Amino acid sequence: GLKRVDQVVKKYDGYLNRQNEPGVFATEIVLPL
Repeated sequence: GLKRVDQVVKKYDGYLNRQNEPGVFATEIVLPL
């Protein structure tokens, strides 16, 4: 779930942005290669 995504982003020093609006849930994830 979302906690697992948070752990991976933190582990690999990535970027995570979540937006929640009525009827829309968006997550942007950037991980370094």
